[in-house]
Amino acid sequence: MVLHIKLPDHHLDPDSRDVVKLVMGLIATISALVLSLLIASASSSYDRQSNELKALSANILLLDRTLKFYGPGAKEARDGLREAIVQTHHRIWSPEGVRPENLAINRQPRWRVRRALPQAGSVVYTLGS
Repeated sequence: MVLHIKLPDHHLDPDSRDVVKLVMGLIATISALVLSLLIASASSSYDRQSNELKALSANILLLDRTLKFYGPGAKEARDGLREAIVQTHHRIWSPEGVRPENLAINRQPRWRVRRALPQAGSVVYTLGS
């Protein structure tokens, strides 16, 4: 209302009002488009991570079952694999929540698993062929 008094008359004619309405509609449309693209991107990222986690879980189960066929000789390897998976799970989905320092790569469990699984690489390669 205060601007109505201070604006010149040519800014108050119906053509100027129509232009303002069109610009407001354009801004609203562009905002809706940006918001929808943001939501689509987040959904796509979630779906990709979910699919990768499912594939990783299936590969770990396949490796564990394959090592089970080796018998008691692969018990150390299976225990090392299980320990590495538990540590990774607790590091990512800890009760305290996700903290960036918990996501840093901890090479110790990985090296223990590599020492415990000398034949696992060839087993995975054979299964992948």
